[in-house]
Amino acid sequence: MLRQFVNSVTITSLRPFSIAAWKYDPQQSKRDLRLDFLRGLFLVVMIIDHYREAWISRLTYESLGTVSAAEGFVFISGMVAALVYLPLLETKGFRAMLRRVGRRVLHLYLAYVVFLGILLLLNYFAFPLKPFKRHAPPTSPLELVSEIATLHYAPFGFDIILLYILLLCFTPLILWLIHTHKTRWLLAGSLTLYVFNRSFPEIFMWQFSNKADSNFPVMVWQLLFVGGIVTFVNRKQLLQFWHRLSTLYPGVWVAVLFLLFFVLRQLWSSGAVVWNDASYDFWFDKTFLGVGRLLNFCVLALVIYWFVTHFWLPLSRVPAKLLIPLGQASLYVFMVHLIFTYTYRSFQASLPLETSGIYEVATILFIWLLVQRRFLFRFVPH
Repeated sequence: MLRQFVNSVTITSLRPFSIAAWKYDPQQSKRDLRLDFLRGLFLVVMIIDHYREAWISRLTYESLGTVSAAEGFVFISGMVAALVYLPLLETKGFRAMLRRVGRRVLHLYLAYVVFLGILLLLNYFAFPLKPFKRHAPPTSPLELVSEIATLHYAPFGFDIILLYILLLCFTPLILWLIHTHKTRWLLAGSLTLYVFNRSFPEIFMWQFSNKADSNFPVMVWQLLFVGGIVTFVNRKQLLQFWHRLSTLYPGVWVAVLFLLFFVLRQLWSSGAVVWNDASYDFWFDKTFLGVGRLLNFCVLALVIYWFVTHFWLPLSRVPAKLLIPLGQASLYVFMVHLIFTYTYRSFQASLPLETSGIYEVATILFIWLLVQRRFLFRFVPH
């Protein structure tokens, strides 16, 4: 009886509940639109969470477990990097791929300098921006220019941009190791960097920000980026491995873990569960990617992947029309949203509380309109 029940609630057995025509068809586009959809979703969640204290953020910030949108964004960025640059390596060689990645890094670097410069000019000559009060820029103009030029100044919101620039710098090496069948060495090295950085953060940390501690230490977060690349390259083998595990009912374990992480997060938010600092840092710390947070992310990623794949048709009617354009212009969206976020945070105290949430939605829709119009696409990386 128990065996029949367990067999009836596996993810595989849920397929009849989703109409066959709803399932995502990989032949409908050269790109995997699911990646664009999910990256757009993570961007929307990040935009809402960056505003803070709005009622809508209660639905987005770690609502399904102890996982934020940043983990998903970095993981998907790794998958997209493999999708874009690995075929170039295989068809035109390492130098062609290196030039393409180099141009991308240069565009991102210039965008970082320009957008940070715009916000600093607003801060100095228009009105003070509150995010700069927490991470005050150097008083000396020469020192300020030097820190920006060398990626040593990362105020609120710019950490993840610097992280992505650095990860892209290592992408040619990562893809070359995969191309030369050294994936196991790559994974071993990536995991070693993660463990060493968690164990000895003061010694091993690559400090690219002038803050006391970076929100996204690159030696830790590279694990998600490398994981995204390896997952995309070996996606067929991973699916075959999943099917071979069918006798162990992997779908049941994923569903149970998803439910446990969800309940644990709700109990923690309500104060029913209290963590001491050492336990929380090991299991769920965001900066250094706690072990539990990584496991929570893997479980949540499997659930979201299954849901998006099997319910693609209804998702493509309205949500995809908003999220796919945002996901395909992800860096443009992130850069532009910083201007709105800095402005909002600086005037948040004087805004009526009953309008909280409207600004977030208005920002997302306005940026979507800018993307549709391809506004300044020639100058802003997208």
